[in-house]
Amino acid sequence: MATGVAGQRGAVTEVVADVCAGAQGWAEFLDARRLPVFADRQRLRDALSMYAGYRLSGPLEVRLSPASWKLGGRPSKPERGNGLVSDAIAVR
Repeated sequence: MATGVAGQRGAVTEVVADVCAGAQGWAEFLDARRLPVFADRQRLRDALSMYAGYRLSGPLEVRLSPASWKLGGRPSKPERGNGLVSDAIAVR
């Protein structure tokens, strides 16, 4: 694994890309249902429940997407010192 600031930047870039991909899927889901991204809290909570069901039992490509299963190979609970976002923030 890469070390130092350059390695942390690469890890941060990868995390940001994953978050952006997930946010895009969420925004597309809302758009398909004609819900604004900045709707009121209750409507967004209801939409989040629908989205979870969609990711669980929707089309196969949605169920198997890396955003659903975190197939990127990173651990779900990052440990200190592995170059992820928490470490990049701690370096500051």
